[in-house]
Amino acid sequence: MSSVTRVVSAGSRGDTVDAVAAAVRQVPGVVDLHGGVMGEIGTYLPKRRVLGVRLRPEATEVHVTLVYGAPVRETASAVRAAVAHVVPGAVDVVVEDVASPPSPSDEAALPGVEPAPALPAAPAAPALSAAPAAPALPAPPAPVSPVT
Repeated sequence: MSSVTRVVSAGSRGDTVDAVAAAVRQVPGVVDLHGGVMGEIGTYLPKRRVLGVRLRPEATEVHVTLVYGAPVRETASAVRAAVAHVVPGAVDVVVEDVASPPSPSDEAALPGVEPAPALPAAPAAPALSAAPAAPALPAPPAPVSPVT
């Protein structure tokens, strides 16, 4: 067995996946795990599926949604570190999506993430003046009768 091959028994696989998911969700800036565009990223367990976590022999793959304003590289590094406490080996982190900024009532739910700065107001559009009238078109020619 190579040094990168990990064996997870059938009984502990669900516990391992659940522990990875819980560790990832605790990282500041992570909104949740993400199942991929078509829901293809996940671990299938008896009677359920854990989206966003894929245990592979060579690495653990984690797909996440980050909150707008969270630093991507630093958050991905924090996710790697959190998962490394649960499973050995490489951890591949994929940022699948960015969620809109939280409302003020939701900010307490995301510790360590500062709200995004407000966007500046768009400048007012200049008033439109009436365009000059188009010149009149000449009248169409009269129809020509066929010669009989």
